[in-house]
Amino acid sequence: MENKHEADVAAPLLKICIKAVSKNMRVLEKQVWDIPSSLIEELLPHLNIFYLERIEDVAVRKGLSTASVWFGLWMEVVKIRPPGNKPIKDWRQKFLERLFHMVTFGHFSEEEHPRLRDPRFSLLSLAAKYVRVLILSRSLAQTSRLSSEEFRPVLKTLEATVTQLKLREIRLSLFHNDFSPVLFVIHRLLHHGSVQTLVMSKCSISSPSLWTWILRMSAGHQDIKKQEGSQSFSSRTQDLEDERRSDFGPNTSGAGTGLSQEAQGCNQEHKSAARKRRLVDDLCAKALKLPRLDISEPRGGAEPGGCSRFDGTPHLPLRQCVDSEILDPGCTLSSFPSLVSGKGGCPVRRITALVLDVCDEVISRVLSPLLSSWFCLCSLKVTCEWSIEEPSLLEMVEALRLLYQNPACSLSVLSITSVCCRISVATLLARLLSACPGLEALTLGFYGAEGNSSSSHQPAPIVSSVKTLQVEFPVEPVHLQGFVTVLQGAQSLTSLHLKGLRCKTPQLSALLLALPGSNPRLLTLSLEELCLSGCQDEVLHLLNRSALQEVRFTDCRLFERNKEEFLGRFVDTVKAQTSLRSISVSKNRLGNQGLIAFADLFSENSLGRIQHLNVSSNYILPDGLLEFGRLLGRHPPSPHLKLDVRENPLDRDPQKTERAMRQLQALCHVTKDCWNSRTTFADHISVM
Repeated sequence: MENKHEADVAAPLLKICIKAVSKNMRVLEKQVWDIPSSLIEELLPHLNIFYLERIEDVAVRKGLSTASVWFGLWMEVVKIRPPGNKPIKDWRQKFLERLFHMVTFGHFSEEEHPRLRDPRFSLLSLAAKYVRVLILSRSLAQTSRLSSEEFRPVLKTLEATVTQLKLREIRLSLFHNDFSPVLFVIHRLLHHGSVQTLVMSKCSISSPSLWTWILRMSAGHQDIKKQEGSQSFSSRTQDLEDERRSDFGPNTSGAGTGLSQEAQGCNQEHKSAARKRRLVDDLCAKALKLPRLDISEPRGGAEPGGCSRFDGTPHLPLRQCVDSEILDPGCTLSSFPSLVSGKGGCPVRRITALVLDVCDEVISRVLSPLLSSWFCLCSLKVTCEWSIEEPSLLEMVEALRLLYQNPACSLSVLSITSVCCRISVATLLARLLSACPGLEALTLGFYGAEGNSSSSHQPAPIVSSVKTLQVEFPVEPVHLQGFVTVLQGAQSLTSLHLKGLRCKTPQLSALLLALPGSNPRLLTLSLEELCLSGCQDEVLHLLNRSALQEVRFTDCRLFERNKEEFLGRFVDTVKAQTSLRSISVSKNRLGNQGLIAFADLFSENSLGRIQHLNVSSNYILPDGLLEFGRLLGRHPPSPHLKLDVRENPLDRDPQKTERAMRQLQALCHVTKDCWNSRTTFADHISVM
């Protein structure tokens, strides 16, 4: 009894001591190495975020983790888990990045969270150090704060930390009174910062000048005249530029605009950057037979730092060349005092990854003219809220072809979705692979296409280095003969994802039979929204003849015919594959019968080494899951096995489901959810 009384007295005393220590961390943090690990572990949940962040390095070196403390702060402040299923590796970075956005752009009250307050420290200055992805959206008034003198240190920190800038739903005109501070923030991040990835989505085309300004900055202001072999594209580019200039008003000359001072301020760094880039410029000029664009010396009477317009005429200094073209004569950079800085200059920065949700007008008038000289671009993803029409698509393909003619081209990842054109899938795929021979990953998504267009032309095999290919087919039926022919040239292909393919069964069978021979290096195959019920023999042939490591059949009606007999053959085939590590049969009406048959994949006579099994959304009931767990217990699988049972009506019998989960969780890692099958079924009935 005496020992219990002493423990009861010691517990609140310990808490009092811990709180006292946490309040005096300013005095103790220099001697924090002398504090025992057990005491530091007790201290962590009581420290405010400023000292928690400062003590983390010491805690890690003493073998302690702060992840649970930062996760607790996330749930206390944000209140909901972050979306997605990927585990969070760094909860400190995740929480402080989210906190920065909440404080700067959202509704946040520090008074509600005492551990986030300390008059000796700045919350934004701390959080800004951990912002890797910065999102600027409709809330432009709050964004403008970052351009003020008060927040200049915060913006300076963001320039060093932000590697991805996302612009969402920016709809104000460029000439709006509130826009110049936002323009300054974007300028600092793109020109003076560390941003490598730019994402623009749902930004209104009501101000195409905004798109032009941002994208040309991101491309490093590369305005180079295309000659000889690119005359058609060059003339088209000139036409687009002329149209845009007429829309934005007459061009201003260098005199009397108030821009020359800004250009002079940037000149020194442009000269330094030019010296470093001369070798690349010379290489580019030699490869494309283009005049070298020298931005450090006057040309033809132009001011120092001059650049060429698309017609090759020497004109304004580099910054003037960009900014005066997009701004109304009454709204020059001199209207933006914060942009006209005599210090620091404007170093040339270029975005290496670009993600755009655009319309046809932006593609043809802004993006395509820039692409052909965007040599440092490594990844390009283009989609459209409506659809990308054929003329804009072909202009972009031509721009990509010109880009790849230059040995300095870095583009290896390309994604074009929301395509709507009369060109067949096979023909467009062949054109892209021919125009971009160095691509390693290609995604092509159709919004719609002419149903009979595919039979008009059969492309020849295109030898390419593409390793990852994803194609989302149009809703109309397609002819697969040309597609199979194109695949024959992709000998390096390791990952293939086909979605929404609608064709005749014999053509689909021919594709499945051809894959092992035409693409022997294929390791990952994903088939989604296809009808494989008539190709069961071909599916087994594919599994037997290939060295696949991962296969996904999603919503493929795979077990629709001869279910019992085919289930046995399918399981026997998978059991014999020593290379296969992951299999997904999501949305295939597997049911209890199918799941129980799958337990044989892990029997003692199986040669397979399955480590991931996805049976989500297959109408599996609690009793089927319980029986599967019982059979799995007879021959326990690898402890690394991951089982996905989400979106099954397991809520029909919660007690039986709980028993099954306890049984399975002792054998493998189970991914489940709190899916309400009754609500989902009601929603399904309501739209029938």
